[in-house]
Amino acid sequence: MTNEFKKVYWKYYLILERDVLGVEPYVSFHPDNYYCFSNEFIKIYQAICSEIDVICNNYCKYINDTTLITGEYRDIRDYANYILTQHPEIVEQNVQVSEESDCKLVPWKEWHLDPNDHKNGKNPENVTPGWWRKYNDIKHRRSDKDTTGKNNYQHANLYNVLNSLAALYVLEKYFYADLTKDEAPLGKTPNIVLTPESKLFELFDSDIRFLVQANIGN
Repeated sequence: MTNEFKKVYWKYYLILERDVLGVEPYVSFHPDNYYCFSNEFIKIYQAICSEIDVICNNYCKYINDTTLITGEYRDIRDYANYILTQHPEIVEQNVQVSEESDCKLVPWKEWHLDPNDHKNGKNPENVTPGWWRKYNDIKHRRSDKDTTGKNNYQHANLYNVLNSLAALYVLEKYFYADLTKDEAPLGKTPNIVLTPESKLFELFDSDIRFLVQANIGN
């Protein structure tokens, strides 16, 4: 399963990351440029978030098969029901843009759900990350204006592209860590390092390592 994950999903992540890195010579990855937007960012942003949808769906299927968590996994609220129940600490994961100390991201920090009412979009306890909401605005209402008078397409900016890619990066690290835990021989610490490693992000993944080690054999 881990080899297939690297071949099918991680390899594609690295292609998306390469596309993002290709923008850096023209737009430096620095907070001063966070709100720079472009058509190229629209293309990359939509590809990243589409892959997040794919990974979330497959991750929820895996969790459904290996835990007592049940239910549909069709949209971001369903995904929260699975992933936040299994790994509530994912919302605290910090990602740093390599070699740029000013770019520190916590891409899933806004994600929250009411475990008893996660399908209700009007429930204020059910919150999706801002970058996911902006992605849907661009996908469905690109030329409309938001409440501030800004066109939705202007939210295809460096900040949302970096956060969405960082969210995908964190998600794949967690998924892979769970897979390696299941494949590791009893009593052995699994190797959760995904290779080739990211050239863009560094994850402060001590929580993942502790989680994996604490659940060996469970």
